[in-house]
Amino acid sequence: MPSIFAFYRARGISGAYVVGIQLDLMTTESARVGVVSRSGPGHYGQQEPIKKGAHQEGYYRHVYRIEQLVIGDIITIQINDHQLLPCQTTVYTATRSGFTETEVPFRLWQHETQSNHDFGVISLNPITVIDLDKEDIVIQQSSQIVDAAPVKPVRRKRHRKKKAPHLPYDNDHQQLPDLEDPTFQF
Repeated sequence: MPSIFAFYRARGISGAYVVGIQLDLMTTESARVGVVSRSGPGHYGQQEPIKKGAHQEGYYRHVYRIEQLVIGDIITIQINDHQLLPCQTTVYTATRSGFTETEVPFRLWQHETQSNHDFGVISLNPITVIDLDKEDIVIQQSSQIVDAAPVKPVRRKRHRKKKAPHLPYDNDHQQLPDLEDPTFQF
């Protein structure tokens, strides 16, 4: 399944973006999405998917939404396969006209020989870039609006105190005498 990096200009302002990322990963793959915002208090560090789950047999879909991106902000997507050491790293940089895509080659540093081994660009999961403002793509909305029934509160079970054990009585279950009765005598 193809993975997608889609973006649009927030409220039509050139250089201000909202990004949606959909990664369809094989069961052996994992992904990390990181953001570096150069403009101030934006999204920093590793992003968590807003939706995660099985898509088709053998594939998992992770969906990300990142807002408040401006020119110079960077999104890095790294895809690993637990069967391989080399990984795919792709960097997206926000520009005035959209995003530039840079595929980063994987280099392995070998301590024994003090040298690098260049594996080149690793392409485990191709990612398609879509500029939603320029493409003729309509995000289909549901044609039917369903009013949900109000949620009924769930009743919790009450924990009752244990009753004191009953003392054994004769089968006739004698009643205790009324001490306030004037006719009662010991």
